[in-house]
Amino acid sequence: MKKWSRFLLPAFGILLTGNSCTPRLRLLKTTYFESYPSASSLDYGDGHLYMLGDDAPQVMVLDSDHQVTDSIALFEGATGRLAKSDKPDFESTFFYQPSADRRYLITVGSFSTPRRNRLGWIDLGTRRTEKIATVELQVPGIEELNIEGAALVGDQLVLSNRANNSHPTNYLVLMPVDASRIIGSAASRLLQIDLPTLRTIAGISSVSYCRENDLLLFTASTENTTNAYTDGAIGNSYLGLISHASKKLGQARLTPDRFLSLAPFLHEKTPQKIESVVVEKCIDGVLTLHLAADNDNGKSTLFKMQWRL
Repeated sequence: MKKWSRFLLPAFGILLTGNSCTPRLRLLKTTYFESYPSASSLDYGDGHLYMLGDDAPQVMVLDSDHQVTDSIALFEGATGRLAKSDKPDFESTFFYQPSADRRYLITVGSFSTPRRNRLGWIDLGTRRTEKIATVELQVPGIEELNIEGAALVGDQLVLSNRANNSHPTNYLVLMPVDASRIIGSAASRLLQIDLPTLRTIAGISSVSYCRENDLLLFTASTENTTNAYTDGAIGNSYLGLISHASKKLGQARLTPDRFLSLAPFLHEKTPQKIESVVVEKCIDGVLTLHLAADNDNGKSTLFKMQWRL
């Protein structure tokens, strides 16, 4: 990894070379799901993890030790992996509470094809999918949509649009949310995220907001693909952090405060395409995190980690 230092922006060199000043990241647990496909999104609330694969017919409900406690069907009667041409490509989720007595897990499609322009509404009270609706998302300034992350920051919905070899810029799409509509109008504005310069393009694959500490976390991974539809050879994955996020989202572009290569900490023999991160808790500057990997092989892997900031 040290030989890459000359390719990196100076501000990030210390974070990617393994220097002793690098924030401490520690693996606590690895869990393999041999029969659950393509984990692409994680959310955590009320002591439960909600894991969703982009071609899975159900959401898995887990405890903080990755033990399955329940599942929520997205499509009645569907089993196994959904076909690539048919799947809604739900790449991200976020919690949404329109009233005191209603709380939803919203599933967000990638918007990379017309069939993927969909949102799902899961009622967390009944743990049933209330509806899956087709919506339109217009984002002037982005040539190719590939929404892979979603998070609520105050009353703003933050969507991350993943870069690829043909479109090398990562964007956050910011839009207001109200009780009548989540997505369906033109984005309010774009925010460009400038990642360190690497040998290959790193595309942001998820965003997650920790309200208590005003932190926006994200994952990014390298994949040899030129578009939003085709999978490619998997490379390294990264974990990033933006502090004072609610204020920085008002900027036109930003760089992350932390950006770490994950490979040295995951202890896996093969590259992991990390697709999601979520914070379980933060105590005295130590984050407990869960990461999801989708390695395009019909399986899923979860990592539980501690990050001392």
